[in-house]
Amino acid sequence: MEKSAYQKQNDYFERRLNMEDLVIEITEAFHEILNMQQIDIDRLAEMMGGDKDFIENMLNGGRNLTVRMVADIAWHLGYEVKFDLKKK
Repeated sequence: MEKSAYQKQNDYFERRLNMEDLVIEITEAFHEILNMQQIDIDRLAEMMGGDKDFIENMLNGGRNLTVRMVADIAWHLGYEVKFDLKKK
């Protein structure tokens, strides 16, 4: 049976919400680590050899976080990323 337009729209919003929740979880974790280690965005950008505005924008949710970028930031902060999928 084909989904109704309402159900398709609902599925779309649920998927988007799930994506945003993950972005928030990742960026909050990085901000917590930065605070614990007393590292500001300028210093992180310097450590990564990157552009401060780009990194700041990314960690504030304004840019798309790639898996590679998440792993790179984590590495520069002395962490590694572990991935865990959970059934709904």
